[in-house]
Amino acid sequence: MKTTILSIFCLVILQPLLGQDTTYYKDQYEKKTTSAKRASFMKVSNNDNNVKNIQLWNLADSHLVYSKSYNDQSKPVGSWIFYNPEANYKYDTLTYYLNVPDTAIIFSSEADTPSGFEPAKYGDSDEEKFIAIYQNISYPREAKTHGIQGQVLVVIKIARDGKVSPYTIKKSVIPPMDYESFKAFYKLPKWDPATKDGVPIESYMVLPINFELE
Repeated sequence: MKTTILSIFCLVILQPLLGQDTTYYKDQYEKKTTSAKRASFMKVSNNDNNVKNIQLWNLADSHLVYSKSYNDQSKPVGSWIFYNPEANYKYDTLTYYLNVPDTAIIFSSEADTPSGFEPAKYGDSDEEKFIAIYQNISYPREAKTHGIQGQVLVVIKIARDGKVSPYTIKKSVIPPMDYESFKAFYKLPKWDPATKDGVPIESYMVLPINFELE
């Protein structure tokens, strides 16, 4: 806690020297700006090599609410961090456009399966797989309000023991949709892993998550 408070203090004191911009808010939704003395939240932003980095701090209990980055075309990049009070106050992460290792085996509906390989699978059909995935996804309120639809492409990693985890966002719509798509894969049971000549291997898979309003 002392380290976090010191970090916030340094951000405030050094921000003119570091080329940072600071905005103070009354609420975490950043709707009402206010003075530093009356603020409950503080947003700090800076530019580094054409990447805009943004952090929002909760001043009441001195924790980082989120950390985000955008490129010069206002597209999300890098690793995003979200404070999640519903998960015992741990941090959730969201990663954009992370390269898959050169030696990785990647399965996609857009490419043929290499000879001798079998992709990882869940259940008896694609339908069963996607039913399990969509049970973990909620349509973001921001997207509903503004009528936003689209498809997010998520790269997931399936370990040799079948454990599934999200790896990176390959195609983004808006961050709330990306986040819903990404975190859904933390909640899945183990899959049947991919195999090469019948032997389980680590693999990656590109999966589409569609958001459509009725």
